Amino acid sequence: MCRSFVPSKKKDGVESPTGRFNLGVATVSLAYVALLAKENGTDFYKELDIACEIAFEGNMFRVGRMKGTKANVSPILWQYGALATLQPEDTIDHLFYNGNATCSIGYGGLAEALEILGDCTKEKGLEVLRFMKSKTEEFTERTNITFSVYGSPLENGAYKFAECIKRDFPEYNLGKDFVTNSFHLPVYADLSMEEKFEWESDFFKLSSGGNVNNIELPNLEHNIPALEGVVRMAYDKVNYLICNQPIDACYECGFTGEFKATEEGLRCPDCGNGDPETATATRRVSGYIHDALARPANKGKYGEQKVRAKNM
Repeated sequence: MCRSFVPSKKKDGVESPTGRFNLGVATVSLAYVALLAKENGTDFYKELDIACEIAFEGNMFRVGRMKGTKANVSPILWQYGALATLQPEDTIDHLFYNGNATCSIGYGGLAEALEILGDCTKEKGLEVLRFMKSKTEEFTERTNITFSVYGSPLENGAYKFAECIKRDFPEYNLGKDFVTNSFHLPVYADLSMEEKFEWESDFFKLSSGGNVNNIELPNLEHNIPALEGVVRMAYDKVNYLICNQPIDACYECGFTGEFKATEEGLRCPDCGNGDPETATATRRVSGYIHDALARPANKGKYGEQKVRAKNM
């Protein structure tokens, strides 16, 4: 997981930078939890507590499956120093504890959850994450495995979560085929770079298991000082920054720039070409770059790509 972080660990008072790893993540759909609370007439945090416990059990099931695994299943990781230097028949169980490894409780759909709860303030969003943070601290005490909050990228989950909402809450008009990943404001929000950085600035401190901030930019290939300005602006607001820029190209007519999003997919705005043999359209889905013509994103993520607003 490209955005995944592992906790700081000290040995004999000295920071130990090696040998730590992530055991996995189970993600909570905050929008689904908010709708469930609304439908049941229950407190949102009561439902969120239950959802976090389910995510915890999912993580612990994975941990249980890994117990008894011998180092020789992956010598590079466990025998030759990437994560440990064990003997071939040694098991890896003991490496899960005391801050050496982490499990993550992920979340997505915070923006939609705040809309459903009727409070779209930054403080409400931080309150939700503080609750999740307290749950991970509780899970750490229970297990001696370090649990942390993870801003899930939802590469596939954005669409799956949306479909689950439409299936189970048909009276709620989601109005799209995706939910917003991690702590982000909706991609279609008309915000300047400064406004987006400011609103999202404090969430990464609570998402210690991993997070990314994304901004949409015009092509700055010939304006490097502007790109440097973006980095300077983000420096004390963002933990991990991704800048998306259009670099599409049509080899039929020679167009370079940004393709047009249509119902059929991305197309050259000059000649309508969408053939992956004679055109490329580079897009990012969370942390991953893909050719949107040769390997299109799923319906939900393509829907998100279509409505992304520029932040500059």
